[in-house]
Amino acid sequence: MDFNIFAENGKKYIFDKNIYFKDELKIPTKENLDFFENPIETIKYFNKISEISQCINFEGTILLDLREVGFISIDCIMYMISFTRKLYIDSNKTVKFGFIAPKKGSSRKLVYKCGLKQFISGDKENYIEDCDDYFRIVAGTGRNLNILRDINEFSIDKLNKSKAQCYFINNMFVEMMDNTESHAYDINEDNKIWFIFVENTPTKLKYTFLDNGKGIPNTIYINRSFETNLVEMVDKALEKESKFIHSCMLGDILRTSTQKAYRGRGLPEIFSYLVKHRYIINLKIISGKGLCIYKSFLKNSWKFLDLSDNFEGTMFYWEVRK
Repeated sequence: MDFNIFAENGKKYIFDKNIYFKDELKIPTKENLDFFENPIETIKYFNKISEISQCINFEGTILLDLREVGFISIDCIMYMISFTRKLYIDSNKTVKFGFIAPKKGSSRKLVYKCGLKQFISGDKENYIEDCDDYFRIVAGTGRNLNILRDINEFSIDKLNKSKAQCYFINNMFVEMMDNTESHAYDINEDNKIWFIFVENTPTKLKYTFLDNGKGIPNTIYINRSFETNLVEMVDKALEKESKFIHSCMLGDILRTSTQKAYRGRGLPEIFSYLVKHRYIINLKIISGKGLCIYKSFLKNSWKFLDLSDNFEGTMFYWEVRK
């Protein structure tokens, strides 16, 4: 859909530069919105929303019209929360956001029950928020012990395992929370926020973690104390952000651009739960212009994709078998 966005003297306008638009504007899509399965079209949809919010004569409400989507994933819903929150702040709170729920069953159920409406205003239909199989979307900053405790209890209950057997789940979230606080944002930046969702299925638990910081490729650089051939390999990987993210998972890192050193854990520890301990499967990471998918510890199941457009922040997804 063409919204007649144009630039003049370095500023963006929508419709007519002499008129301030303060009404609701619906942004529809028929795409499958899923960052891991359909990243290119999904990022394009959000980029259009970002472009409209940057128009200096737009002070209305952008409605993400999801009625005709073929499918929407939880990673996309979480990104919707994070992304619109950031745009709202960037617009000096002049641009507001809402959504219209999908028509189709599974996507409609997910939107109604995942906890989305506590963050973004939706349509007027009554939402049934409670769902025993969902650890609804939560947001926090730093190392939130209360949320960690609640996730541990949910995992222990749904996996039917002991606290000791689930220790790695707590460790993964601690690393991600700490990394968000220490590495994902500029040192003086406020609102270093992250989001978490967990879904219980008959055979496994599915975990998703998101921050909307600077992204892995923009916050770390390579430890050049390694032997020359490895440095050359990593230099080549830098040309593609997916391989750069992969190098970070391997631990070829000294310090982040926020000037805080890694503690020898972080991303490599998360990766070890896949390749060494084999506690998790189907680890997926999207950050910046890189997407990494590790279906198992076997290297022939690994996939790397480089994107033309930027994903704002970093998202982790993984599964734990029952």
